[in-house]
Amino acid sequence: MRNQTFTLSTIRRTLAAGIAAIAITSAAFAQGPAYLAEMPSVAAVRTAVKGTSLVDTLAHQAAVFNALQQILEVRTERPGSLADPSRLSLAERATIEAYRQAVREIFATPGVDRAVVGRVVKKMGAGELRSQK
Repeated sequence: MRNQTFTLSTIRRTLAAGIAAIAITSAAFAQGPAYLAEMPSVAAVRTAVKGTSLVDTLAHQAAVFNALQQILEVRTERPGSLADPSRLSLAERATIEAYRQAVREIFATPGVDRAVVGRVVKKMGAGELRSQK
């Protein structure tokens, strides 16, 4: 009987310590690296970046979102992290996903030809922009 009590007590202590460790780790991942505070929100980019027409505006915004993803990858000091976001903190992943979603929305804008937006982005020197499905 004493061995069972000791075992249950040990299990309880181990579980409590594990839960506390998970809570601390989750809080650290949720905060994310300090540099993320410097990254603009999707709304800030949409407000600040304007072109001479709808297509020009969307192309400029798409180029900025693409560049921001590349900047974030450099800041993480983990090459390839855009292709494998599991290597990033939750906050970094959320930021990248917000930028990717913004690009998807740009390419899904009704009445706007995706190919035209892509060509304008390429002309701006932003490189090949993928719709990031």
